Order: sequence, then structure tokens, then C-alpha cells
Amino acid sequence: MDSTLIHEALFALSSVMSVFKLMFYFQESAKLGPLQVSISSMMVEIVRFFFICLCIMLAFAFGLTRMYEPYRGMKRVEPDGEEVKQSPAFTSFGNSMKTLFLRMLGVASDDQADVVVANAEDGSINEHRFTEVIGSTMYSVYQVLMLIAMLNSLIAIVTGPSRR
Repeated sequence: MDSTLIHEALFALSSVMSVFKLMFYFQESAKLGPLQVSISSMMVEIVRFFFICLCIMLAFAFGLTRMYEPYRGMKRVEPDGEEVKQSPAFTSFGNSMKTLFLRMLGVASDDQADVVVANAEDGSINEHRFTEVIGSTMYSVYQVLMLIAMLNSLIAIVTGPSRR
């Protein structure tokens, strides 16, 4: 590992931390002080929320990885000669976590749950529709759960301390 890369990474982290150090002085401000105090009182609730999100994400990542891992590296040739490869989105646990996190932010695409199976011996296209339907359903349930249920929970958590 290059020492310059380590230095640059540590410098970037220290830059972020130095800006957070300025937050200490915001307590003296009449406008920013109460905001910072209310945010710090919510931190325990926010940590609980992120823990629940992480548990949900882990559960779906385990399930989707287990379902899509056998299709890693699969390729099929379409009738027009185009080669289609299996998306690596759910073929490993790390990729599953990354894809689910990006999906939570609305960045990942819907076609990542598609299943690509190698062509049969005679060249015909194999399809595993059942696996694809179950995988797409799990992916959609994750999206609905995270977007609707967890977002509403976060709103309730954030507005709760301000009412007290």
C-alpha cells in the first residue's frame, strides 16, 4: 500500500472531522444552538432507526444473495447474436448490500433482479421464471418496506423530540 494514498485518506478524514469540530461553537449561536441541542437529543433514536434499517438490509441481502449466487458469471446468446451477462448485483453478499443501499437511495435499477441462464445444448434460451419472479418480488418488497415504512418511522422519530 502506498504511503501517499494513506496520507491522502487520513487528510480527507481529518478535514471532515475539523469541520465537525466547528459544530461545538454553534451552541453559542441563538439560531443554531437550539437546533444542535435537539439533534443531539435525537441521536439515540436515529441510531436505533439505522440499526433497524441495517437488520432489514442484512435480511434481504442474505436472501437475495442465496437466490442469485448460482447465476454468477452466466451468459446467454440472444437469437440476434447479442450476449447478455448476469448482473453482479446480487451474486455476492457485498454486491447485494451495495445494491440494496443504492436502491434505498433510489439509484439502483429495476432490471438488476433479472436472471440470466446459459443457453441449452441445442442453443435455445433457458429461463428460470420462478426464480426471477421471487427475486423481483423480494426486491420490490424491500423497496416498499424501506421507502414507505422506514421513511415514515424516521419522520416520526425526528418529529417526536420536538413535540416534547
